[in-house]
Amino acid sequence: MVPRPVSPSPAEPLLPRFYAGRSILITGATGFMGKVLIERILSTCPDVGRLHLLMRDKKGHSPQKRLAQLKQSQVFDNVRARNHRQLDKLFVICGDVSKPHLGMDSEAIAELREVSIVFHSAATLKFDEPLRVAIDQNVRSVQRLLEICDKLPNIAAFIHVSTAYSNAELTHVEERVYPPPVPLEQAFTIADSLPEELLVKINAEYISPKPNTYTFTKALAENVVQEHGIKGYPVAIFRPTIVISPSAIHTLVG
Repeated sequence: MVPRPVSPSPAEPLLPRFYAGRSILITGATGFMGKVLIERILSTCPDVGRLHLLMRDKKGHSPQKRLAQLKQSQVFDNVRARNHRQLDKLFVICGDVSKPHLGMDSEAIAELREVSIVFHSAATLKFDEPLRVAIDQNVRSVQRLLEICDKLPNIAAFIHVSTAYSNAELTHVEERVYPPPVPLEQAFTIADSLPEELLVKINAEYISPKPNTYTFTKALAENVVQEHGIKGYPVAIFRPTIVISPSAIHTLVG
């Protein structure tokens, strides 16, 4: 299905019109943010095209099995009740953000030629993740995905999910990308060349004033997006704050 032109008419919702006929690539689809994103798209954009979800083998479960489990998630109860066929628009792309080319083979990349919107939500969320792992999953993954986006013939937008705490050491944070805590290439060199024991020893001093490797690498990732710039398609950074479910809020407040 060819995307229809966006109507400027206020009588018709803009987002459903924009997404009509478009195919989307989402990383981190099985995470909290990923599930909510998928549910909102399927619920509010009935004519959306395919949603390609990048997934890897995890704990003995294949990507296909993980997709089946995802479709059974409670978050999609309303989608199932209103139009269960919307869930048929979910397709697995086997890959891994920690690997070159996101772990995708040429056949998988070819499947993405129809994709026009990319949401990058995948990341390691551990505050105490070893620096080498955090850089690979939170920073290099952005580079790898942007390189793939540059080759997609129908790409229209790239959205990177960061965090409101990427600049936690500041008392006031504006809607802009701040200078990296360290030069990007230096961070890559240190992560690649230093022994793990030495990385652990210098970690706190090296990432200062960032409080942990999560915020440190998220700040670096924002700079990757900024340095990439606009190469024929818009790029955006989304900074969510604390993410919590309604059930958890009910538990906290009684």
